Amino acid sequence: MNRTQEGSAGCGLRYGCSAKADGTMLVAYNSRIYLPGQRYRENFFQKNNIEHWVVCRLAHSTDIRAVTLADDQTVIYDTDGLLTSDHGLFLCLTVADCFPVYFWPKEKNFVGLAHAGWRGVSGNIIGKMVEKIKLEFSCLPEDLMAAIGPGIRQCHFEVKEDVLQKFSDFTEQITTRHNKTFIDLAGIIKKQLVGAGVLSNNMIDSDECTHCLTGKYFSYRRGKTDPVEAMLSYIGLV
Repeated sequence: MNRTQEGSAGCGLRYGCSAKADGTMLVAYNSRIYLPGQRYRENFFQKNNIEHWVVCRLAHSTDIRAVTLADDQTVIYDTDGLLTSDHGLFLCLTVADCFPVYFWPKEKNFVGLAHAGWRGVSGNIIGKMVEKIKLEFSCLPEDLMAAIGPGIRQCHFEVKEDVLQKFSDFTEQITTRHNKTFIDLAGIIKKQLVGAGVLSNNMIDSDECTHCLTGKYFSYRRGKTDPVEAMLSYIGLV
């Protein structure tokens, strides 16, 4: 069985997420490249015929960069979103409860990937990605496709007041159970996509919860490991 979650978006596009069995893909730890993660990524790239790639060193921000084959096999620091129109170049970032959100137009002439944790979502990295796509590629939001990968779902995303107050505009995505508050982050991502002009019919949701799928995915909330154990999300034109 293929251990990646391979999304099928038609000819010329590959996107997905590694699995727990592929090993931790963590890029850096204490500001240094994490060598076990580097080895697991190299193995994953070889197994999945990924020759050209760039990977984010996340900052849990809303910074987005356009990259080309000139950036091949490099770590892009302090960035949580990537875009490219170069065929064969795979955009990569790590997730361990945060959501990977994949973007591409119907013509499949560019791809984008965003790291959507609660910090990025509260800063509207989704809307900023759609705006960056318009600027870089003159693509109208209604012509854009978006897919939400595995991440922690409302069933397990419990928050305290400090996080809750950042989502006061999303009351429909907030629920209380047994005096605990839970947020539907994927639901907020969808609402932000719609707010940015992406059509509901152009959205795909994996519906996978990293916390629930203990055998398939790492989950920081579940495992609380130090360093973080993480999956690798990727998208590329082929």
